Amino acid sequence: MYIFNMPKNTENLFFHIKNGSYRYEHTHNGFWEIMLVTSGSYIHRINDTKIKIERGDLCLIRPDDVHSLQASNEKTASHQNLGVKADFFHTLLNFLSPKLYDSLSSSTPPVIRLNDEDATSIVKASEIILISGKSTKNKALNLYLINLLRFILLSEIQTKRQNSKYGKIVSNLISLIGLPENLTLDLRTLIEKTGYSYPHANRVFLEETGTSLFHYFREQKINFAKKLLANTDYTLEIIAEKTGYSSSYALSATFKKIVGVSPADYAKSNKSHYGLNDVE
Repeated sequence: MYIFNMPKNTENLFFHIKNGSYRYEHTHNGFWEIMLVTSGSYIHRINDTKIKIERGDLCLIRPDDVHSLQASNEKTASHQNLGVKADFFHTLLNFLSPKLYDSLSSSTPPVIRLNDEDATSIVKASEIILISGKSTKNKALNLYLINLLRFILLSEIQTKRQNSKYGKIVSNLISLIGLPENLTLDLRTLIEKTGYSYPHANRVFLEETGTSLFHYFREQKINFAKKLLANTDYTLEIIAEKTGYSSSYALSATFKKIVGVSPADYAKSNKSHYGLNDVE
């Protein structure tokens, strides 16, 4: 693995287009990468997770994220990246939406799925960069960033709307449980770390959502297990570890009870066929 630095003489932004795979795991020194898949599809390995991304998928990669890309077809897959200096991105996002930068930094940002019209509008903005001279390139880069920020903000607003029907306690609990790294923790200990007592938090959660914290937590574990089964080549033992189960047997028993099929059968029916085993 190696570390990418911003190109020399770059103030805040830089742009490039890449065809095919980028298999080498790397991080970014002091900048975010905003990546748009413009054609084909990839398996995006980011930290400990592999996900399929395809045309119109907009991905945010933080400076410390470790990632690589495996194209489904080297001849047809392409993506374009905007590098944004971290402190500039921080200032800009917090001006537009307070705490947005912290929100995006605290957990792996979601993939923002754009429709064809919106994806095309971003590609057109990038074409202006390619034909710009030295005197107009910064303006073209800023215009491109503005296009991207529009979709990042819309995604954040939609997320807030989804949680707005709940009170502060439940919204906080949903956000907390939504972090994959928290799925390995003991639920009671996790909740009490927030300052809420488990009985009180569970009562409020049950009243507002109609389900208990235990059942919601278990559902999120299984949903994450389904994602890993479909999009990674992890063994069941590793998936059990990542979802907080004591063994693959314990995971299998709960998985079959909730989903109705075994993890192996689920993986067989839902596994991506885009060369997962080739991504090292």
